[in-house]
Amino acid sequence: MCQVFDFNGEVEVKVVYQSKYYTVARATERLENNREISAEGIARRSRMDSDNPVLGKEIAEGRALKALYNKVNGLRVNARIQKAADLLSNF
Repeated sequence: MCQVFDFNGEVEVKVVYQSKYYTVARATERLENNREISAEGIARRSRMDSDNPVLGKEIAEGRALKALYNKVNGLRVNARIQKAADLLSNF
């Protein structure tokens, strides 16, 4: 199954740390009001896995994108809830 992420701004994904067993990637979205939202993804290699740093990079980047997507959607949902609460408080 493939997930398609829909971001509104420019998204940058880069590896910030890579060792023999761990890879950490950060995904950052730049919003229209010059704000940045970022999230991290971590991949851990078992001692039984083959030594393939490209695979760790791909997994960490995918997890960072998924975390960023969930974070951005959470902010959008919270903004909608706050707007609805404000509208209801006017009654």
